[in-house]
Amino acid sequence: MCGSDHGLRIECADREVAPDWVRAHVPVEWVERYGQRLEHERLPKEEEERKQYANQVGSDGWLLLTALDALATPDWMKTLPAISTLRTIWEQQFEPREQGGRWRPEPALPAAQLINSPYDLDARYGKKRTTLWVGYTVHFSQTCE
Repeated sequence: MCGSDHGLRIECADREVAPDWVRAHVPVEWVERYGQRLEHERLPKEEEERKQYANQVGSDGWLLLTALDALATPDWMKTLPAISTLRTIWEQQFEPREQGGRWRPEPALPAAQLINSPYDLDARYGKKRTTLWVGYTVHFSQTCE
């Protein structure tokens, strides 16, 4: 199983792949920006700062995907599951790079179809009345005889 660590490493089966490519294509400032997993508590507090941060993330992601699309990039890297997931999430959550790559105010798909976590591709947003969750919905039926 392949995964990525915020664009700083590409790992497959607990081994890092293409570290030289990553070093050559990832700007140094990304280490500070994305070196630690982002949790809600670390997001900027003000709404405008959050929008700016989200737009920066979108721009950075499109920059990485553009580098991956280059002819010099090995084909095997372009088809890694982590890269395919990143591309899908960016297409869903951000405007195309040609249009600025900003965070979409409204996602491209209904919430039930969006990838919500790169760690669990099948988890979806759910809502029933006032309860919201990311995960799964299971329906049970009961009959009496």
